[in-house]
Amino acid sequence: MFDVGKYLEAVKLSPKYLTPVVFVSGFLLFAKREILGVFGLADFSAKYRPYIGGVFLLATALVLSHWLISLYGWFANRRLWSGRIKRSSKRLHNLTHEEREILREYVGRNTRTQYLHLENGVASGLELEHIIFRSSNVGNLMDGWAYNIQPWAWDYLNEHPELLFSKEELKRLER
Repeated sequence: MFDVGKYLEAVKLSPKYLTPVVFVSGFLLFAKREILGVFGLADFSAKYRPYIGGVFLLATALVLSHWLISLYGWFANRRLWSGRIKRSSKRLHNLTHEEREILREYVGRNTRTQYLHLENGVASGLELEHIIFRSSNVGNLMDGWAYNIQPWAWDYLNEHPELLFSKEELKRLER
C-alpha cells in the first residue's frame, strides 16, 4: 500500500541529506552505461530509470528551493540591517547631552566596552537604536553591566568625532 506520510517525511529532509540524493540519482541517470557497469548498476539504472528520475527532480527542486529561500532571507536581513544602520547613523547627528556623554566614553577612552546600569534609560535608548548592546548578562548593581558599542557605530563615531566633542576638546584629544 502507498504510504503518503512516509514520503512526506522524506520531503522534510534537510538539504544536507538531500544533496547526496541529488548526486547519486543524477549519477544513475546521466552516467554512461559502461561507467554504471563498473559499479554493477547498469541494469538497476535501466530498470528503475523513471523512479530515479522522479527522485532526482524532487530532490533537486527541494534543494534549490531551500537555497533560494535562504538566499532571499539573507538579502532581506541585509536590507533590514542596512536600513537600521542608516536610521541609527542619522540618529547620531541628533544626540542628547546624556547620550553624547555615554558615547564619548567609548571614543575618548578608545574602548569598546563600558559598564552601565540596567536602569539607565539613556543606555536603554541607545541599545534600542542599535548603537550599543549589552554584551554580557552577568553584572552587578555596583559596577553595572558590560555594554559594547556596535562596530558600525564605533567606525562612524571615530570618523565623525565632532558629533561627540567640541572643537576645543578635539584639539586636546589630538595632542
